[in-house]
Amino acid sequence: MAAKMRLTAGGNTWDFSPLLGGYNEPQRRIRTTIECTDGTFNQKEWGNKERHQVSIANVSLADTTQIRSWWSGMTELTFTPDMENASGTTYTVLILNDRQPMTMMVGTWQGKYAGSLILAET
Repeated sequence: MAAKMRLTAGGNTWDFSPLLGGYNEPQRRIRTTIECTDGTFNQKEWGNKERHQVSIANVSLADTTQIRSWWSGMTELTFTPDMENASGTTYTVLILNDRQPMTMMVGTWQGKYAGSLILAET
């Protein structure tokens, strides 16, 4: 798991660290089932797309506003999941949360935001 990640769109860059244990990288496979003329079924796999889930906390209002803007505008982002090992791996992603991705924290963290980002490769 990377300790430092990056999202970039246009001239806006946001570097962040996920919560401990807050990074999941499940795979989503694109498959089609085809019925052949003899009545049998074949399944074709067209490729893999990465789908990342990143939990974050203690995010400023300015960064939260940027994240919400990217989410509501369906902005294509460049996601770098591992800034420390300089692997050079990047993904073009969209934030695909069902609801607004960030909520305000309470208590001593009042004024900061937390949430989970679902980043799906385009």
